[in-house]
Amino acid sequence: HLSEAWYTAGLVLSQASGGDAVDSSKVTFEGKAYAARDCFIKSVEVDPKNSIAWNNLGASLDLTESVIVAGEGCDRHSCFVKSVELDEANDRAWFNLGANMQTDTVSVNGHGYTRQECFLKALALNPSNSNCWYNLGVTLGGTDNAR
Repeated sequence: HLSEAWYTAGLVLSQASGGDAVDSSKVTFEGKAYAARDCFIKSVEVDPKNSIAWNNLGASLDLTESVIVAGEGCDRHSCFVKSVELDEANDRAWFNLGANMQTDTVSVNGHGYTRQECFLKALALNPSNSNCWYNLGVTLGGTDNAR
């Protein structure tokens, strides 16, 4: 499947560069060089229902950055929302959504969620996510000490 091929290329490039999806190594296809982020964009353009690719695209963006996907602007937040809307069982997307919220609530499929609720959704799906437990603790009044 072409979407999976683009996604896998993006993942490999991102991991090879220590998680940097912009300045990663590049793969050349039909004479054009693609960095990891470009591969994630191609993946969601080929298959707009690829929740995992939307999540990784969001993770590749800085807080104030946006990209054009299929002619529409997408920022980090909208990529995570799209990922969760496509697959509510995607614990990583729920975690990323909670960790990157810029408002008190976020709407997913017509339902409002707080940061805490996003973390709780993620933990219900993957109770061993230590980063999620930590961030939930911070939202409940714990201190945000650097590790």
